[in-house]
Amino acid sequence: MNKPNMAFDTSDVDKWVGKPVIFAELWDPCNATDIRRWVQAMDYANPLHWNEQFARDSEFGGIVAPQSFTVAMDYGHGCHPSCVGKIPGSHLIFAGEEWWFYGSHVRPGDHLKQDRTFAGYKITETAFAGPTMFANGDTVHRNQHGALIAKERATSIRYLVEEANKRGVYGKESREPKLWTRAELDAVNRERLEWIKSNREGISPRYGDVQVGDALPRRPIGPHSRVTFALECRAHRQNIWGGACAGAHHRGRIGHQAHAVTGFAHMRTAQEGSHGGVQQLELGTQRLDQIAPPDSANLRVGL
Repeated sequence: MNKPNMAFDTSDVDKWVGKPVIFAELWDPCNATDIRRWVQAMDYANPLHWNEQFARDSEFGGIVAPQSFTVAMDYGHGCHPSCVGKIPGSHLIFAGEEWWFYGSHVRPGDHLKQDRTFAGYKITETAFAGPTMFANGDTVHRNQHGALIAKERATSIRYLVEEANKRGVYGKESREPKLWTRAELDAVNRERLEWIKSNREGISPRYGDVQVGDALPRRPIGPHSRVTFALECRAHRQNIWGGACAGAHHRGRIGHQAHAVTGFAHMRTAQEGSHGGVQQLELGTQRLDQIAPPDSANLRVGL
């Protein structure tokens, strides 16, 4: 690993390089309404993804999900295999992910399983925080038949808080939040409506069909509001109470009965035995240290 500054303690991260990361998965297959809810939240109005009769009359024979829906079939947006191990005095920023798709479509009734690996990291000197880790985690998504849906590489950025505060790069700007006028919002809404109406035939141009200089429909993203954030949040199946379990399809390897989880789930490595303990991990500022399954006899329902 590239380590230009050893003040950055990576000892707890190093032991995870190349190892499987077992995290939460969703209990249930998706249904057509899950797909409809997703494309509504994304403003992606291709009728193949929400109009039952249109989709039945198409070459697909029924509703299919867009590629982006794959992330809603996983727990945690795929970020977790990139942020394992504890780094003292650090903060973490999720930097997004790259995707590769392999031609198999997600349809109502499909149930995706994930295999995750911490791929490694590099440390680079940055202006805002000095030594900064760029960590990669890989997720392979397959359906219930074993068909490969997608591969995903997530990146997390981890940096030393004290050093970032000392440099104060992002504290130098004091711009006021933009206030949108009624006329500006009306213009955005008109453009958004034109985007929604632009693909009523369910046919998106292929890469080879688009030439330099072509005018394409523009999709405005934002300005965000409480409503848009709520729609997107609710479109993620992981946010439904009791919808996720702790590494269900790995239970045979870890000798542990999966149980419903909300919030952060348990991570285990595939090398653990049937009675292996949970190694200490960190997600942001959350530490998962020797967590045991909840005792159902002591569970209570309350507000």
